[in-house]
Amino acid sequence: MSDTASKTLIQVGHSPDPDDAFMFHALANDKIDTGDYQFTHDLVDIETLNRRAFSAELELTAVSLHGYAYLTDTY
Repeated sequence: MSDTASKTLIQVGHSPDPDDAFMFHALANDKIDTGDYQFTHDLVDIETLNRRAFSAELELTAVSLHGYAYLTDTY
């Protein structure tokens, strides 16, 4: 496994809702080898994630279906 200092940091945004918690469980709890990547998780409501996505603040994020329609060029 790579040294933490040399890993590329990726900010992940998702809601604390059960469906997102299920999808991100393995990643958030170091259950999988992430190689040269280190992930931080921002748990916030979907409206906040939509706004942050429009500003391209996060490398990886959950968004609403409506928000996604306007973000296909960014993500």
